[in-house]
Amino acid sequence: KCGMFLKQLVISFLLFPAYPHLQFLKIIFLVPSKSKHYIIAMSGMMIPENHNCVTVSWETNAATTIREMRSNSLDFSPLVVGVVGVPGSGKTTSSFILAQMLGKDCVVLPMDGYHYPISELKKFSNPSDAIYRRGAPDTFDSKKLQIDLERIKYGEEDTVSISGFDHAAGDPEANKHCFIRNQHRIVICEGLYLLHNNNGWQDISVVLDHVIYISANVDACIARLKERNKCIPGYSPEEMDIRCDAVDRINAETVERSKKRAHVIVRSEASL
Repeated sequence: KCGMFLKQLVISFLLFPAYPHLQFLKIIFLVPSKSKHYIIAMSGMMIPENHNCVTVSWETNAATTIREMRSNSLDFSPLVVGVVGVPGSGKTTSSFILAQMLGKDCVVLPMDGYHYPISELKKFSNPSDAIYRRGAPDTFDSKKLQIDLERIKYGEEDTVSISGFDHAAGDPEANKHCFIRNQHRIVICEGLYLLHNNNGWQDISVVLDHVIYISANVDACIARLKERNKCIPGYSPEEMDIRCDAVDRINAETVERSKKRAHVIVRSEASL
């Protein structure tokens, strides 16, 4: 038994190939400190590259709230939780932390799989602009996302498969994630525009029982994206810096305007 508080544990990480900027971890340790817990490694969880640990801050309280909501609900349909934040705010990491805390009856369904494929963006009135702006609200198939969430929330299908995003191919990948009705009582949907009220997104929030908005420093998030997105083919580092300011910053400002519709706003550790 150790009477001191451990702050950090350096471990070797295994690269998770679908996300070049993220890493895949195999075991879990919760290491207490005076004010927070640190997840050093978590089974099935992805964390940012070059991090020796992930700080758990608001997730513990959120998991407790979600469990209580699920336990107190008389509705047999799954509890659908939205996790929203600007690009680079830590949505993916926090969503997987929550899922691990909530257990096997929780599944994470990312919004990334609803990007229009490049072939569809080429049909836009200004294809080159649409491809360059990929990640903006109108470059997602928001209607398909709404339909799939309604199938999960209100339907009777035993399973609902949704697309993920293949970063190597640069396009959505069919049947990447799966909701199983007799197993998953909690669904976490994480993405940028779940609270957006334009471009066909305005009815999606109706399907969400609880929405957490991760508040983050936009400048810090954009700086992080400039490093993270350098793995995207077709851009030089200088071109990617320009694109992050021209596209991702605008997207972040759009997301920020939607936060007043969240049920709760938390602070991102990623912005510190």
